[in-house]
Amino acid sequence: NENYRNEMVQAIYNQDSRLLTQLIDKYDISYILIDKTVFLPNVPSEDFYIPESERLIENTGLFDKKIATEALDLYELNNVDHEKIFVPTNFSEADITSDRKIIDPIYQHTPNYIETKSGSNFIYSSLMRPTITAVTYTQDKVVLSAPITSDSPVVRLSLPSLEGKNVSFNIFFLQTETTSKVMLEPLLPDIQLDSQKIFKVPTLMIELPERLPYSQTDEVIINGITFTFKPYSNQIMPIGTLQIPYQSSVILQAGTSTAVTDSNFWNPLADLPNSIKIQPQSKSLFNAAIPIQRVYWDMEASNETSLINCGLNKNGMITKKFTPVGMEYTAQDKGAGCDFIFIDNLPITQGYLVHLKGNNVLGDPVKFVAINNGSKYPILTQKVTEGDFDQWFHILPGSQTDNSGYQFLLENQSYGSQETKNIITEFSVYTIPSEYLLQIHTGDTLVSSTQGVITKQRFIGSGLAIAVAENISTQEAPIVLSESYNPGWVAFDGINFSHYLKHFRFNGWANAWMIPPGKTQIVIIYWPQLVVWIATSILLITSIYLCIKIYYKEYFWEQKNSVPKYLYKKTMMLARNFLRGKN
Repeated sequence: NENYRNEMVQAIYNQDSRLLTQLIDKYDISYILIDKTVFLPNVPSEDFYIPESERLIENTGLFDKKIATEALDLYELNNVDHEKIFVPTNFSEADITSDRKIIDPIYQHTPNYIETKSGSNFIYSSLMRPTITAVTYTQDKVVLSAPITSDSPVVRLSLPSLEGKNVSFNIFFLQTETTSKVMLEPLLPDIQLDSQKIFKVPTLMIELPERLPYSQTDEVIINGITFTFKPYSNQIMPIGTLQIPYQSSVILQAGTSTAVTDSNFWNPLADLPNSIKIQPQSKSLFNAAIPIQRVYWDMEASNETSLINCGLNKNGMITKKFTPVGMEYTAQDKGAGCDFIFIDNLPITQGYLVHLKGNNVLGDPVKFVAINNGSKYPILTQKVTEGDFDQWFHILPGSQTDNSGYQFLLENQSYGSQETKNIITEFSVYTIPSEYLLQIHTGDTLVSSTQGVITKQRFIGSGLAIAVAENISTQEAPIVLSESYNPGWVAFDGINFSHYLKHFRFNGWANAWMIPPGKTQIVIIYWPQLVVWIATSILLITSIYLCIKIYYKEYFWEQKNSVPKYLYKKTMMLARNFLRGKN
């Protein structure tokens, strides 16, 4: 289950015990085995995060260590009482594709969901994948587009609540002859449907108590973060992004003057509606235009000696040079050139879009790796497409509170005698409100309560289960089989094999079927296994039949003597052949 692997990686390398606790419940985990003998050539043992994984598991307080040796650890969930078939206490419906995902924001929003086309449509679920499409950008906006398909004349668009959240801002300083103002521009999207603007998040203007003298060397401190004033642009340009809690005051300091604003400055954002009614056509384009907070890679100033040969045997020749077109990388004779780009002071708790543009001239395309400076873990590894490439990559926010930032690796590798050449024409990083975008959805995520119990369940082999479920509620409820989702699992209402139940994906990975109110006997079959059983039975019956037929024909139809006499003659013949040395 690749989604499980991706989500568990996020929990381990971010040391996120809250996410790990969610995954234990979501994936019905009873045991965790840590193999401490795993290794890779030229990879330090600390890169496997084994002590950190052990500490993270123990910090949850949910597991007992049953086995502890130099080779492996085995953890068992406290009070293991997991039933393989169960009825959840509540559920919701969501419309979402379940292919490769980095995280599952739907489960964090509404645990216990089944995937249906009639459920809430989480518009930006594509952000859960590392490579994303439908991105355009202008001088001051990054626009993410997503289609909305609906036959309904009115669709309710639900926006996330900002209560208790951190909001990132661009910060600008505006100075006149008599006043000095600081403008905070929240990095939240203006929402559009097709060309119609539905909602625009307002900016915040804070007037300082007096005109402050600024020069090119002056700095302004806002909530403990230092910003440098650039007179030629008349703006305070942030180093990284300022994040302020939803209910908080803002403190600005410059020289000996200080200005403090109270929580009333949040009134504009407090007016952000929880939901908006939109009127799409059968298929409309939903756009989220986000103000740009962009970090460039200054290629011309990049040191050409920063390129290192990262091949296993350090073979071959590698080069890096700046040209009028962009940064050119070449590798020959199995050489592998690795160029590290360090960008500090990027908050790990913030999401980012990385824009990589260039040309794969010869050989293998360049590989892009994003590495968390804090954990030293590569959180994203992707190869660009062949030929001309113009790609966007999404970096999800982590849980660390430090601003250790990221380092980005561009790897240009040659295989055999083939030369590899790649040219990078643009490398930019954009701040985006990932968590906010991932929670935007159409429809209401209604959570339905259920009252159901499994009074009996029995498994026959690995492909047949019989369960008796009692749904006490007045509406349909899901019955869940804790096995990885596969269309081969089918469920029937009792022994009526003409009435099969509709199959759903539960929590993005398990199997679920809806059962009506009342007491119901469910027969669940994994039909590929059933085909194997039937084929094996046919083979066995056919083999027995042929053996009996051959025996009957040879011993009773063609032999005129009695069976004992025939067996005596056959035994004597075999004995003579044995004494004569014949097989």
